[in-house]
Amino acid sequence: MKIIKSSLQSRKFMIKIKNSFSCLNSVHIGVPQGIVLSTLLFKSFTNDMPNPHCTLLAKFADDTALLCKSCRPHTAF
Repeated sequence: MKIIKSSLQSRKFMIKIKNSFSCLNSVHIGVPQGIVLSTLLFKSFTNDMPNPHCTLLAKFADDTALLCKSCRPHTAF
């Protein structure tokens, strides 16, 4: 847990537009892209997502799509 916590805390970012930079800001939520733990954390978070009747839950890497088939689109959800 210490490894996960240390890789997610004290992260900062700034925005660059042309030659101008914003102030340094703190990141409070999310997992950085490209870190080794991102896939593991994503899978552990989404592994128990519900899969209702007539739906297909498609997951690849860090993307998830919930596909739903219905004869009446307004009642699909």
